[in-house]
Amino acid sequence: DVKKFVVISQTCDLIRDFSTIPTALLAVIEKVDENELAAIKKGISLRYLFLPALEQELLVANLDRMMTIEKAALLAVEPSKKITAFTNDDEAQALSENIARKFKRFAFPDEFTRAVSRFRSFINEKHGKDSANGKMLNAIREIRVTSSLGWDDPKSELQFLFLFDDEKLIIEECEKSVGDLMQKFSTNKSFPQKPRFRCATYLDVTADAYRRSQVLDLSYLSYSKN
Repeated sequence: DVKKFVVISQTCDLIRDFSTIPTALLAVIEKVDENELAAIKKGISLRYLFLPALEQELLVANLDRMMTIEKAALLAVEPSKKITAFTNDDEAQALSENIARKFKRFAFPDEFTRAVSRFRSFINEKHGKDSANGKMLNAIREIRVTSSLGWDDPKSELQFLFLFDDEKLIIEECEKSVGDLMQKFSTNKSFPQKPRFRCATYLDVTADAYRRSQVLDLSYLSYSKN
């Protein structure tokens, strides 16, 4: 029932000899609504991959629906049915980074994902709405979390990092909305303290601080019921 696919394999792997790398990796292309597309475009979801060239058609790649095929099958596709998913080098770089994020996402402890359950619900409810909280969430580019002593130490202090593209987006009302959001964090025995938080742009954060933090992938936050 699938009509369109995107090739996830890198070009260097595609052109290597078949005897060395005989297969290619594809992902299914699906249609989403405008609200979903806006979130996917911002990189909020790691399940879906934004495809700039197909934005007007509301088409994205579903990275949960990938498959391996023989590269020879790609040769049979008519040239007229092939398009490039990006239009410039910046978009190509963003595609590469988003694919990488899918496979290197951090496995947060179960107690942490329980603690952010209400936090996640609040975001899902308010995102895209024409309200102070909705505008704040729309302006956030990325949410990252740092644990000062490691994720297994209950004495560790958490810090949430809300990253914005432009400092002009970090207004007083935004700080208040983020503070309201942080109140949704439910403390427990593993994380007994309310986390600190900071609103910043990428220029405000050192490479080391960014490297030591973990991206909060809201689409994949779930916990075991066992």
